[in-house]
Amino acid sequence: MLIRTAFKVLTPRDLQFILPTTRQRYDSFIKKQQRQLRNTKYEQLAIHDVEVLPTEKPSSLLWLGNRKTADKVVLFLHGGGFIIPTSSHHIPWAWDCYVKAPFEAGYNVACAAFQYTLSPEAKYPGQLEQTVVALKHIFSQGFKPSDVIIGGDSAGANLSIQLMLLLYRGNEFLPDWKLDEPLLGIFQVSTVLSMIEDNFPSCRTNTASDMIAPNLVHTFMLDLLTPEHYIEYKDGRTTDGLPLDAGFEDCRDLDSVVSNMYINYGEYEYAASHSVELARLLAINSPRMNVTVREDPKGPHDAILLEYMVHGKPGPSAKAMKEWTQSLWKAS
Repeated sequence: MLIRTAFKVLTPRDLQFILPTTRQRYDSFIKKQQRQLRNTKYEQLAIHDVEVLPTEKPSSLLWLGNRKTADKVVLFLHGGGFIIPTSSHHIPWAWDCYVKAPFEAGYNVACAAFQYTLSPEAKYPGQLEQTVVALKHIFSQGFKPSDVIIGGDSAGANLSIQLMLLLYRGNEFLPDWKLDEPLLGIFQVSTVLSMIEDNFPSCRTNTASDMIAPNLVHTFMLDLLTPEHYIEYKDGRTTDGLPLDAGFEDCRDLDSVVSNMYINYGEYEYAASHSVELARLLAINSPRMNVTVREDPKGPHDAILLEYMVHGKPGPSAKAMKEWTQSLWKAS
């Protein structure tokens, strides 16, 4: 209820003024890690490494782990409705699951926490354009698509699905750019992929049980989207950032773009049906993609993040995420 109330009384710019920026969260986390991990085997991972990207509006890669020695990369896209910076819990989640856990298992993985421009400073498809630049930059450092996992929570999960469709369908952002091979994986935590509530049962049944209510989703999207802001794919379809409202059911063989997908959602969350429908369509139209689905029993929106908020450490959702990523490192 606190989250719902905050969005009723504060504008996006109010929230951005009050909250620390994504960069400030990162700087604070790395400083703390460098202090706490001194003279331990993890010290080599606590590197302050920021790469400012050549985008029209500000964006940067905030590295966790050592990208110069890594042979695998996770591009982490934080949630927050495209209006809220990274929380104090996103970066510990990324560190635990995508840097520390693989290091302990003998894998060399770095995680690029992506700082994209928030709305209303950047309207759709600004964040998607910046994500394309971020991915190209990672490839320019010698990483192959099969070395890269992309994903995030909520809005970040939405953004990773947008990126998958852009790589699949193509448009002016990617005039002659195609992947030589599929991305290793994409992970989805509590994604939001539609504004048509009548098509999805959870949008009617779970409105009272989740911190994300219809009015919040509408607030986020109306702030991000305007009628003149959309993209047109090479096949003539258009999208305004909501994949399930833009012909996703016509996409076949998405395994040509992504080999593996992890879909995590809470049983009681408002947009649970979005994840269920995503998994259903992938099973029908992209059967060669390895899709793992985890429903958190009685779970809310973004349960993996809430585990860190409430307990300050990984819970069942984070542990399941680790197991999935570890299986990909092992197989690759």
